Amino acid sequence: MFVVLVNTPITTVSAESIIAVNQISSKSGIIKSYNEKKKFGFIKDDESGKQIYFNESGLIDKPINQGDKVTFDVSEGRSGPIAVNVRKI
Repeated sequence: MFVVLVNTPITTVSAESIIAVNQISSKSGIIKSYNEKKKFGFIKDDESGKQIYFNESGLIDKPINQGDKVTFDVSEGRSGPIAVNVRKI
C-alpha cells in the first residue's frame, strides 16, 4: 500500500546541516592528558581555560601526546561538552 501526499513540501536535511547544528564552536587548546590505554583525554581550551573531554573517535590526527597544540570543535555529548575533530597544529 502506498500513500501519496499531493502538494506537501518535502524538506531535506543534509548531514552537514545536522553536524552544524550540533557543533557549538571551533576552538584551540593544548592536550593536558591522554590515556592511550583507555582512549580518552582532556584538552585545555585556550580561550576559557576549561578542560574539555575527548575520546579516540574524536581524533583526526594520531598519535596525540600531552602538550600538543590542537584545534577542535565542541559538540554536546550525553554528559556535557565533548571535543571532536581534534587536529594537531
